[in-house]
Amino acid sequence: GFGNGTAIPVSPGIDVTLNFDVNTNGLENGLHILFIRAKDENDNWSTIVHRPFILGNYPSDPLLPIVRAEYFIDEDPGQGQATPVMFDPNNGIHEQEFDANLDGYEFGEHMLYVRTMDESGHWSITVAEPFNVEEPPIIAEFSADITQGSVPLIVQFTDETLISEPTSWLWEFGDGLTSTFQNPQHTYADPGTYTVSLTATNDQGTNTEVKESYITVYPPIYSLEYFFDEDPGYGNASGVYAYSSNLGGFNFLAPVDDLDEGYHLLFVRVKDTSSVWTQTMTRSFLKTRLMSDPDPSIVQVEYFMDEDPGYGLGEQLAVNNVATPVVDVLISLDEYNDGLHNIYVRSKDANGKWSETSIRPFLKTCLLSDPDPSIVQVEYFVDEDPGYGLGEQLAVNNVATPVVDAFISLDEYDDGLHNIYVRSKDVNGKWSETMARPFLKSYVPNDVVNVASLEYFIDTDPGVGNGTRVSISIPSATVERSFVVNLGPQTPGEHRLFVRAVDERGHWSIVYNQVFEMEPSTACIPPNTLTASDITTNSATLGWTPGETETEWEVLWGLNGFDPETSGNLITDVFSNSFALEDLSPATAYDFYIRAVCGENDLSYWAGSASFTTQEEQTITVPTVLSAEVEQITQTTAIAGGNVTDDGGALVTARGVVWSTTENPSIESYEGITYDGTGIGSWVSELTELTSATNYFVRAYATNSVGTAYGEQVSFITLPFGSPDWQPIPFLQYNMQVIGQLEYEDGTISLNANDLVGAFVGEECRGVMSPDPGFMGILFLTVGSNIQTGETVTFKAWLNDENRIVELNQSLLFENQLQTGSIASPFIFNYHNIGPPSWIPNPYFQYNMQIIGQLEYEDETISLNGEDLVGAFVDEECRGVMSPDPGFIGILFLTVGSNQQSGETITFKAWLNDENRIVELNQSLLFENQLQTGSIANPFIFSYAEAELQTIVVPAGWSGISSYVIPDDPAVEDIFDPVVDEMVILQNFDGMYWPFAGVNTIGNWNDMDGYQIKMETAQQVTFSGEMQSDLTIGLSAGWNYLPVLNPCDNITVDLFSQIVDNLQIVKEVAGWNVYWP
Repeated sequence: GFGNGTAIPVSPGIDVTLNFDVNTNGLENGLHILFIRAKDENDNWSTIVHRPFILGNYPSDPLLPIVRAEYFIDEDPGQGQATPVMFDPNNGIHEQEFDANLDGYEFGEHMLYVRTMDESGHWSITVAEPFNVEEPPIIAEFSADITQGSVPLIVQFTDETLISEPTSWLWEFGDGLTSTFQNPQHTYADPGTYTVSLTATNDQGTNTEVKESYITVYPPIYSLEYFFDEDPGYGNASGVYAYSSNLGGFNFLAPVDDLDEGYHLLFVRVKDTSSVWTQTMTRSFLKTRLMSDPDPSIVQVEYFMDEDPGYGLGEQLAVNNVATPVVDVLISLDEYNDGLHNIYVRSKDANGKWSETSIRPFLKTCLLSDPDPSIVQVEYFVDEDPGYGLGEQLAVNNVATPVVDAFISLDEYDDGLHNIYVRSKDVNGKWSETMARPFLKSYVPNDVVNVASLEYFIDTDPGVGNGTRVSISIPSATVERSFVVNLGPQTPGEHRLFVRAVDERGHWSIVYNQVFEMEPSTACIPPNTLTASDITTNSATLGWTPGETETEWEVLWGLNGFDPETSGNLITDVFSNSFALEDLSPATAYDFYIRAVCGENDLSYWAGSASFTTQEEQTITVPTVLSAEVEQITQTTAIAGGNVTDDGGALVTARGVVWSTTENPSIESYEGITYDGTGIGSWVSELTELTSATNYFVRAYATNSVGTAYGEQVSFITLPFGSPDWQPIPFLQYNMQVIGQLEYEDGTISLNANDLVGAFVGEECRGVMSPDPGFMGILFLTVGSNIQTGETVTFKAWLNDENRIVELNQSLLFENQLQTGSIASPFIFNYHNIGPPSWIPNPYFQYNMQIIGQLEYEDETISLNGEDLVGAFVDEECRGVMSPDPGFIGILFLTVGSNQQSGETITFKAWLNDENRIVELNQSLLFENQLQTGSIANPFIFSYAEAELQTIVVPAGWSGISSYVIPDDPAVEDIFDPVVDEMVILQNFDGMYWPFAGVNTIGNWNDMDGYQIKMETAQQVTFSGEMQSDLTIGLSAGWNYLPVLNPCDNITVDLFSQIVDNLQIVKEVAGWNVYWP
């Protein structure tokens, strides 16, 4: 930014020539650009001159002290990355000794390299010294003819001890066995990975060689295949072996002739005798041509500029065929333009390998023959550059530093801001940089306009119109105005005062400025850091920091923008550095000033202004309050509550609930009230001393300074005395849901919210729920348990109107996450004490039709009970009743009446005498006069068998799935439609259903087969239909998916006892449990 660059000392003058050093510390080696600019006495900055330069790494002073030394062996890790050498700088660097770590280096000749760094950070050249790592008297070494293979793996080990001949050997094979033979043969009988060691001994010493995880033994394999890069599919790759017996370890040759040079992947897998493939193993490798000469001669060197023409197509340089040639060459730059370029160099060795391409930047520029040439051409243009030499030409004398005066017409330019550009060309044909200056073309009116006001600011321009306003009593064309400048908290030293005027048209003048010196004051120091806090609608607290040690101040305040010289409210005798203003107007902006009183007639100048705005007045209303639902209702108590969501702008001083047996209770009229704290938020209220079996109305209330507000009215009925105190035990880990209805003795459904249905295990309560009168009497009963499955759950009901408990006939086997019943088909709770219904058909039917049928029980047997009844109904009106004839294979002749010839829908119910209950039958018919439905030979079947339901919890990931319910709709897409978004795949040996890919080769569900399934998350799948009756499955040779065909526990050994001689293994589809007889 301007003024923030590195300053250069300069003697003022019109034309200044400077020599100065530039600090390049912190810059990296390479190309940089140096920028220079100057500022004149009027604070105007020049344009920026820039010059590119290259920063190089030049040798340091050889006499500078050395601060670091490091060494490396054979390969250079980079400067500063090698092993450091500790040394005493007082001993002289040539006299240092140090130990070099040779761990891991092979025996033979190596090269040690040493270099140092001086205190300027420059490195010395690297000094090299050869050395030799000597061999020990004996080195144990061995090999094996095979290191991996299948059991039984026979391995021939060979002693390859170096240096001297051993006289004894000790082999350890890693499986607990050893040998003292020189070249033993060993058989590995078990799969695994084995570490092998050899200890070789003679009269010169002992040495041990250990090879970790040297031998790998696999289970028996049947065949092996391999492929490169892309998998052709199991069984489609290149085969290596196809043996029916066990294999030992082996090697095979995989030709790479067809592969391009570069990196590739080799994949290998094997298949065992059960046709099961292993995981596919992979190894990366590089196909490349091996060098014939590890240190080849350089046979070709080439270079190019800027763009690579391709290997071998650059400019060739003569080179001697040596490993490290040095090439000196002079390269002509005539064909290249002035500017920055890159030169690239590379070489090729005798093996045909190219080196990396080295790059160096350089700058081509024309060195001037005349360092102070004459200027021969000057041109200018406005706004847009027409190109060098195409601007408007100005006359110039051929001197080195011409001065050109020119009058430039602006007629062709629009009013507004423009830029004028000027440049020159010297006798060498070189153009200068282009100088730019902005200017404003504006219409200056000829008529006289009055000055309306002035404003001033010090040092920093706050923006036009934002300075300190100086009023003018009588506007005129020429104004002389004396005014006092508020210096504020300025520091001693040089400052600049700026003044500008605005006329009656709203046009601002140019800015006048004047430098002034503010001397250090020994007088009263003004305060600083003016603040306003605790701002309300009509008050604020002013604060400030004392300027020095003063203890008295004066405050001047007024509306925003007031003139402190002519107006404002003055407050004196303030003896604290804060002051509370009161009786202010709401939503109003104010300014204030503070000055220090240091003694009689010794005042500082005013500090400020500072501003603040009072708050808007708020309209206070009554609070907003919500009533909570009433819960835990007993004969004499209940739990209610509420929630204050808005206090209305004033503190809530009281809240709670009120209740009464009449509607809309209040804090003035109630039978009970609670007081539950203050403020906003929710609370819980306990209602006590209630009357049993009584309807109450309750409302939440909240009170503030405006008044009291109420929540919506909630009603509830207390329990009559005698109702049970069924409390489910807390903290049950698992649960299942029963969606049902409570059926009375007369077959109607309970809509009484005070009835209760309780779930029990033994006498322990596991869940309680009442019917919902507004939702067809549906009750959602959650049954809890601390075990996942297996407990038998029984049920009881409290009948409120009859004030008694009845045992219900239903029971369920607890199963975690199971849902029994639904809103459309609720689970029926009843207590079978209803007796035969009094179904009496309307006797005045004009038309009738005949049904010859049979009543079929749930077990699909025919009713022969002459006390059973079948009734025909239109809505709830009985249209006909008949019992089965026990002597006539249960045939019933049901006459259905109607007062219209056709069109009414007939539904049916049955009274089951032995079960003492009424059931809805599944059939319905459309009434048609004189129609006979069914016959004695082919009777119409009345049935009520409900569909069997099985809900299966399918976990996330892989699992097995089957069902003992034959689904009414066997399409797998319909069965799994509710969970299809979380389902990945369903498959068995016959096909797969893969929703995301749109693949379905299964089609319909096979209830005599099992499946594998994978889910993203755990879900429930429900099968609805008929219970499986055929429990015999035919198994084919090989693997089978075995379904579960009934809900009973089955003992695995008993289940497979008939086929155990032909059974190899039974295992979970997605688990670790097996039955392996």
